[in-house]
Amino acid sequence: MLKGFYCPDGEKVNKEDCLKENNWEKHEEERNRGSKRMVSTHLRYLPASKITLPSRAPLFVESGLCQWCNKVLTGRARFYCSPKNIWEKEQGASNCAISFLNWWCSRPAYVRATFIKDNFTCQNCGFQPMREDKPWLPDISKLEADHIVPMAKGGLTEISNLQTLCRDCNRRKGIKVAVPEKAEQLTLFIQLSTKPTTKPNRKGGYGCQRKGNKK
Repeated sequence: MLKGFYCPDGEKVNKEDCLKENNWEKHEEERNRGSKRMVSTHLRYLPASKITLPSRAPLFVESGLCQWCNKVLTGRARFYCSPKNIWEKEQGASNCAISFLNWWCSRPAYVRATFIKDNFTCQNCGFQPMREDKPWLPDISKLEADHIVPMAKGGLTEISNLQTLCRDCNRRKGIKVAVPEKAEQLTLFIQLSTKPTTKPNRKGGYGCQRKGNKK
């Protein structure tokens, strides 16, 4: 008897007991669905180890200024303000450093590398959004990394196949459906796309015919 199997309800049982309750097939289906989701996620996202371009934040301000608050740095600080109060000294980082890293690392590494490659500019309309509260920082929440060749058409998640688009341009692009070139195929394509899905009734119109309700 094999041990260590789980039914869909999460309880650890024997395989024979699970087969008796007819839950083993459902368990296999759920496990296959989970593996398919993992494969699709793996294809959509690019691991940080496979990124060749730098994903570290560039200098958005002049040297000697804080990246987050844009104030003059003091002491040995190079990118962010030095820790001032006791809590910042215990953490080993200032509020400016924590806030900047939380903002920058809110997007995956391959998305940040794509933004840096395209200089935080939409490759379709040329829009370069900037934050309202901090005009020296780009607003990365309004930018998206788009697949040049869509994944539905065989495109891969690689830096060479990624571009920066704003939300509006990315929504307008979508996945284009190929339309037949020949006139005969185009006529058939229009007929199939406009064909009604309901069945005609006895009066010659189209309507829903349920079981037991004859018209």
